[in-house]
Amino acid sequence: MVLEVTARVIAAAFHVLGLESKQDKPKHFTIPENLASQSKFHQLQFLHKAAAKIVHEVETDETVMNGSLEEMISIQVRQEILNRLELNEDGRFPCRFPGCKAFFKYNGKSRKKHEPGRNPQL
Repeated sequence: MVLEVTARVIAAAFHVLGLESKQDKPKHFTIPENLASQSKFHQLQFLHKAAAKIVHEVETDETVMNGSLEEMISIQVRQEILNRLELNEDGRFPCRFPGCKAFFKYNGKSRKKHEPGRNPQL
């Protein structure tokens, strides 16, 4: 989710500033030549103005972004629920082969390697 939000902010920055690559100079939001020699306050004002335009661009794309984020969250929540359903009372994952008494701390590699040896159909 963080990666998607970061990518959207970067894409918005490229669009707002008029960049085609990281090496380009902004075409739509030009940086004043004397900005480096101005006071920190003026430099921060310029930075805040640029950031506000970028954030506004991201907000206008909010409906698309919300749909993607909700879908990713629902997939993650669904997986967590499925993992919890399999846990025993001690919070461990049992072998899914009937009659096997093995338990695993994680639903990971050890469990996945163990189960096919008990039941070739898994």
